[in-house]
Amino acid sequence: MKAKFLLILITTALSVSSCKENDANTPIDPSTTNPDWCFTVDNNPSYIWPAFLYSKNSKLKRIYQVDSQMVFVQTLSEYTYNNSGKIEKIIYPASDNSYDEYKYDTIGQLSSIARYSNNEITQITSFSYDESGNKIKEEVEDMVKESIFYGLSYTLFKYSNNRFVKTESYQNDSLKFYQLYEYNDSNELIKENLFAPDDDSYVTTEHTYAEGLPVIYDGLLIYSVTYSGNDKEKGFLHDIKRYYDLNGNMTLTIDNMPMLSNSILPDGKQPAFLERRIYEYYEN
Repeated sequence: MKAKFLLILITTALSVSSCKENDANTPIDPSTTNPDWCFTVDNNPSYIWPAFLYSKNSKLKRIYQVDSQMVFVQTLSEYTYNNSGKIEKIIYPASDNSYDEYKYDTIGQLSSIARYSNNEITQITSFSYDESGNKIKEEVEDMVKESIFYGLSYTLFKYSNNRFVKTESYQNDSLKFYQLYEYNDSNELIKENLFAPDDDSYVTTEHTYAEGLPVIYDGLLIYSVTYSGNDKEKGFLHDIKRYYDLNGNMTLTIDNMPMLSNSILPDGKQPAFLERRIYEYYEN
């Protein structure tokens, strides 16, 4: 890994007065869900994790899982790119060495993704666009007969003011669910509501972005929480905290998924079940 560890660079590259004294030289424990570091937003954990520093706009190389001590567990995905800088292939070493191949049309729009397993195509996803270049349909053909998704499924994208506000997902022409999207004044996606047809129940995902800080951090998605119904606490499903280096490259995510825990706390709740992922980039 060619990422540069930050010790001296933090002081010179950050130089932000809101940092507490000596913070720049204090080791950060990324095993906690709330690292003590500069900048917090709406009481959410701070989102700068200066363990690595990559060049601005670096291309993702691989994502790997680590344990609570940040020790390598497994590689989840590896990325390669074509001469135009677009993703060409994603390899999933932890899943029987399956991989995705990306194809593009003559104007550079993603046209299809073919999923391979044991060198055989198991799924093809195709994309359609309108004259403005907006994606209007995503069609998935699952070729594995044993799969519950076997057959043809597709998602339609609905737009208003040139941004998508609704998706409808179908399995063999039957509507399975639809999703509504809300935005703030900065055109940032802040809420997704997922509904099942003919059902009052729904699942909500809310997104929080960095604001009012050095320009490079403004607009970074730092936190997402998903819950059922309209009660975040009682309906909590999972949340994701995202951390970035000093050039705005996402370097760490911590996903809390209590539903995957095998134990129950005295109050009847499931304890936190944290999955940590490290994001590694190519050197420019």
